[in-house]
Amino acid sequence: MKKEVILMVGNVGSGKTTWIKQYLQNKNEIQLTTFVVSKDDIRKMLSGGGYVFDELLEPAIDTWDKHMISTLLNLGKNVIVDETNMTVGRRFEIIQWVRNHVEEEVCVKAVVMHPISKADSIRRKSKPETCYGATPDIWEMVWQRFDDEFVTPTESEGFAEIVNVGVKN
Repeated sequence: MKKEVILMVGNVGSGKTTWIKQYLQNKNEIQLTTFVVSKDDIRKMLSGGGYVFDELLEPAIDTWDKHMISTLLNLGKNVIVDETNMTVGRRFEIIQWVRNHVEEEVCVKAVVMHPISKADSIRRKSKPETCYGATPDIWEMVWQRFDDEFVTPTESEGFAEIVNVGVKN
């Protein structure tokens, strides 16, 4: 069976992590066939549970992130990449990394979360369980950077499937 990698695309607080939890629960992923790779979780691990963003650490975090993705895929696991700043460039990087570092062909999918307002994002990320110790100013900066750079994923980027979640008709 072909392995898959799902790239989550959505601003902070848009529901990416919540979608992942529901997706895994609905698929009964008890046997650990799908793993989540998250730069935020790597940052939390390095800081002992808080949220640390250090420009000097980011190249290492990026390297660990990509190596985790390819290692898990090469072990026969599926991977969900939970990352806020999933720009066109970042999507290209990950897709190319998978093509160059995974032994078998992988099905690459995108899950795109419905856009969220800055106010809703800051409100959601200000909750103690979701703020990781970061201030609203940091989340506002992250939201704005994503909003400024966002481009809707297309199949021409190399996606086999693009799923839009929560899109209002």
